[in-house]
Amino acid sequence: MLKRFWFLFLLAVPGCTNAPSATEAGLLPVTYRTIIAETVRKTFTDPRSLQDAALGDPERGRFRLDSGWWVCLRVDARNVYSGYVALQTTGYFFRNGKLADIVPDEPSCARADFHPWSPWDIGPSLEHGRHLGVNFDMSRSEPVVASVDAGSIGAMAGLMSGDTLTAYAGQPLRNRYDVAQAVGDAPAGGATIDIVRDGEPVTVQVSFP
Repeated sequence: MLKRFWFLFLLAVPGCTNAPSATEAGLLPVTYRTIIAETVRKTFTDPRSLQDAALGDPERGRFRLDSGWWVCLRVDARNVYSGYVALQTTGYFFRNGKLADIVPDEPSCARADFHPWSPWDIGPSLEHGRHLGVNFDMSRSEPVVASVDAGSIGAMAGLMSGDTLTAYAGQPLRNRYDVAQAVGDAPAGGATIDIVRDGEPVTVQVSFP
């Protein structure tokens, strides 16, 4: 009985258990950014008021007795009284390829490596669940790639940080919203993306399953 008590106690205390293995953690959906963006837009009082939003890199972890993935969001947003409440951190726990829990002030988020993010800065078709896995430079009006998620469709196509997307399947891209529209309207299968890389025009091939 005493051994069982200490086992449960250690599980309950943050940091007292090792991170689960890749097999234990299971699948993190490629569309996790889209899932969080949709959730934020539905659950925040005023999602367009978000300030200093940043998303942490996914990390394997545990919640209660379950193994999975933590993705942490740090953001300041208006409350029901239209006032900002200072930076708040929330953990999004993914298990078996799905968002399983949302935990305010999740302790493991204290060690997350955050990067600027916006729930409006996504490159997927929400209707078809497609996702380039590309994050854009929010300081630029044109669609300039800030980072590419490892293992994403964009990464497999060869997109790189610093690339400027200029056309998708021959359709001009003026901004990141054009990218979302073009990806959403494109049929399944392959298409070309025209980019400018280091001042030179380059064409890459992207393929959606």
